[in-house]
Parts: sequence; structure tokens; C-alpha cells
Amino acid sequence: MKWIRTRRDRQADEILVKPLDIPSLIELITKRLATGNRSKTRVLESVATILERECGATIQDWLLRVEDDKELTRIPLSFDERTGHLPQLLRDLVSRLRKRQKLEAGRDDSDCAWQHGRLRHSQGYWAAMLVEESRMLQVSIFQTLQSRLTSIDFSLVLMDEMCIADEVDSQLTKPCVGTAPKQAPEPRPECARVACCQDATPRRPCGDGWF
Repeated sequence: MKWIRTRRDRQADEILVKPLDIPSLIELITKRLATGNRSKTRVLESVATILERECGATIQDWLLRVEDDKELTRIPLSFDERTGHLPQLLRDLVSRLRKRQKLEAGRDDSDCAWQHGRLRHSQGYWAAMLVEESRMLQVSIFQTLQSRLTSIDFSLVLMDEMCIADEVDSQLTKPCVGTAPKQAPEPRPECARVACCQDATPRRPCGDGWF
């Protein structure tokens, strides 16, 4: 034990007596400062760039939410049948985010939304099911952004969030309108009787629409 203490003291004396190489120390500090600054620099990305790159992850997150919904999964669909509309929808969203147009400006008319509405109608969807799918898509989009907060450019993030909500709602409106009957259906006899009866209890709307 005494030998260890003696050796340690001798090493300490050598450190104190050894001359300090000032130029080398300055060079070392300069290099550390330069590399340290680079490592702490954040690379900021736009919301559009993140959503474009993470399209697959967003779709997977949305699908997991849908598969946990008993009402939506009552209609059995394959992966392509359930998610086939999402890549184009997200591309439309990214395109609109990059154009930086005002919310009041006219939106680009995409056939994808109309086709999706007709497909869902033929698959047996009701309007409420489309609304729930759309709500889940917004949640998945914002979850994608939430998981990448450290790289988001916050200078325009509020406007981007408003644009996302507006675009997804617009993509929902098109299929609902596209699948609704172009002309109001003739009232059925039972509907007329209900309309004339003041004490009649509310019933499910009649007609050929799917609302």
C-alpha cells in the first residue's frame, strides 16, 4: 500500500514539473470548439419534407388505429383496399403545403378523393365511417410530426397545421358529396306519413343516399 502511494505521488510530481505545451493546447481547444459547434447544429426541415419522407410510417400508424376500431373492421378489407387511397392523399397534402397558398384559396381538385368515396360506398361504408377514418388520419399525421419535433422548422408550423386540417377535411368532403344522390329522392309513403304526423318519433332518414 505504501509503495502504491509513493508511486502515485511521484507521478503527480512529474505532471507538475513537466512543462506545458501551450501551442498544442491552443490547437486542441480550437479543434474541440469547432467540432463541438458542428455537432450541436440542428438540421431543420419543413412539415412537407417530413410528411413526404415518413409517408409509409404515417400509413402504418393509421392502419393500426383502424384495426383497433371494431366498427371499421366489421368490413373486411385487404391492406391495399384499406390504404390504397392514402399515398395520393398525402402527396396532395405535401403539394399544397409547399405551395403556401392561403386557406381561402381554391384547392386542387383530385380524382383520388372522388374515387375513394365511390370505392368506400361500394364496400359498404357509411358516412360516419369515412369521418372516423379521416379523424384517425389527422391523428396519425400529427403523431408523425410529434415524433420529429426536434427537426421541425417552427417558423410556419402553425399555418402548416391549419393547412393539414383543412386539406384532410376537404378530402373527406369530396367522397361524401360524390357518393350522395345528384337529385333528392322522391319521398316514400312512410316518410310522408311521418312528416304529417306531429307526434311522430324521429326515424332514420329515408331515401337512396348513404347518410
